[in-house]
Amino acid sequence: MDLLRILGAFGIVWFHAPGEVAGKNIGYSGLVVFIVISMVLMIPRIPGPRFAVKRVNRLLVPWVFWYFFYGALNVATGDAFLPAEMTSVSAILSGPKWHLWYLPFLFVTSVSIYYLVLLLKGLKGFGAIAFYAFLSLLGLFTTGLWRAWSMNLGSPWAQCMHALPSIFIGTAMGYISMISIEAKRNIYITAFSLIVGCIAFWLVSSGYSGVGIPYLLGTGLAGAALILNMRPSKIVTYISNLTFGIYLIHPLVYLLVMKFMKIAFPPSGYIIFLVFVISALLTMCIKITAPRLSKWVV
Repeated sequence: MDLLRILGAFGIVWFHAPGEVAGKNIGYSGLVVFIVISMVLMIPRIPGPRFAVKRVNRLLVPWVFWYFFYGALNVATGDAFLPAEMTSVSAILSGPKWHLWYLPFLFVTSVSIYYLVLLLKGLKGFGAIAFYAFLSLLGLFTTGLWRAWSMNLGSPWAQCMHALPSIFIGTAMGYISMISIEAKRNIYITAFSLIVGCIAFWLVSSGYSGVGIPYLLGTGLAGAALILNMRPSKIVTYISNLTFGIYLIHPLVYLLVMKFMKIAFPPSGYIIFLVFVISALLTMCIKITAPRLSKWVV
């Protein structure tokens, strides 16, 4: 899971590279990975009554900090605090930078799943797996109904609709991970991943590669991570703990790297890797030099 989180963070940095960088749909699988991991880790714990408060501290507090940071940066560089071309509601929810929508989205959806689990507390085992698997497959099957509509609405609605099936995929996988018999658990993960993969492949062949490719790769990688269950590595775990900060900081790093290195659009692969490494180093510096602050911002 730690290694998968690192790959997911790199995928997001890849996807957010300015200009028409090749393979962006592959990079966007990082979003599916991030959300699936979050839900997989949440479900077995069945969080206590302070879950919503913890989600506020972990997601909304950093969101507010970076919201005003990037808004001030926009103003300092001659842009509007919020995107001027959007409606007021969309601009406020989207935020000063295109990646900030993710934090309130994950807050609302994870808290909703938490209360849904409490409401359906009698739904366990195969019944819970089947229920959330059905919701995830329904979301993917109906891509033709919501994709164009959400794209017309623009940010953050398009991103939210795109990400919603991964919430249910992660929840289903979270329940699968609670199966005590390893062989049975692996069969369920493999079967579910293959079903999602078949639907995702169908979406690609139907012209919805922007949805199909991220879900094909993201779900497959998450399933493989659950099955392989590799031995923990201190280095990998340490880097994994930097990925939230990498996600939040990398737009700033892109701005600085593209400006001071005078990189032509689109940036090459080594620039994407450089931005990822610098973002990780900045996050590490914040955690080391300001450990109390880092708990709230990265």
